[in-house]
Amino acid sequence: MDSAVDVTRTPPAFPIAPLSIYWFLYFTGLGIFYPFYSLYLRDNAGLSGTQVGIVMATLPLVGMVAQPLWGQIADRSGARSTVLALLTVGSALGYTALTSLKGFTALVLGTAALAAAATAVVPVSLSVTFAALRGAGPHAFGFVRVWGTIGYLLAVALFPWALQRWTPASAVASSRSMSRACIHTTSRRCSTARAWRFGPATTARCRCTNVWTWRRPRAPRSTSTRPARTSMHSPPA
Repeated sequence: MDSAVDVTRTPPAFPIAPLSIYWFLYFTGLGIFYPFYSLYLRDNAGLSGTQVGIVMATLPLVGMVAQPLWGQIADRSGARSTVLALLTVGSALGYTALTSLKGFTALVLGTAALAAAATAVVPVSLSVTFAALRGAGPHAFGFVRVWGTIGYLLAVALFPWALQRWTPASAVASSRSMSRACIHTTSRRCSTARAWRFGPATTARCRCTNVWTWRRPRAPRSTSTRPARTSMHSPPA
């Protein structure tokens, strides 16, 4: 009887497929955000290089405090899945809020608020995954975690191509009209433009349109020619 019971007993079901989908989707989102966030800050938000560096440095600095804090909350409460759900919802709200923030100070604060939740998602996800796959075999975690790497790789490789391919025609026409307006502007400068001098010409890069425009060089300053001074000790002619 015991042997018959052992044969008919169903093995424990491990949530390998749901966890694989979760890691794939989450890291796909990371592959869209992190590689291009600095470009967004520079080209779309109009921040300087120093300001971009400060905003990007906010993520690991806040994560150094947020990750141990959320880990303590998850371990002491024992509700790791609930903590993970709260962190993912907070991360989604933080990513959404960044689209409406303007200015250096607002972006720093918004990025810090995002980092308070987003930087702790992966450590808590690892804890939940290890607990769910306990007893599933030595290769179960690797099979689940590899889908996160695949999602990140696909997002980094395909997102620029998809963004360019499926950009609405109205947005493309608007961008082209803004580019023409920036190119044909010769009397006034773009408020967000920076100029570099290369020899006789001056180039200016308008951040709002990402278009290189050429300006006419300024007329050289008129220098009055003065007669050469004669030395007091020069011999008479």
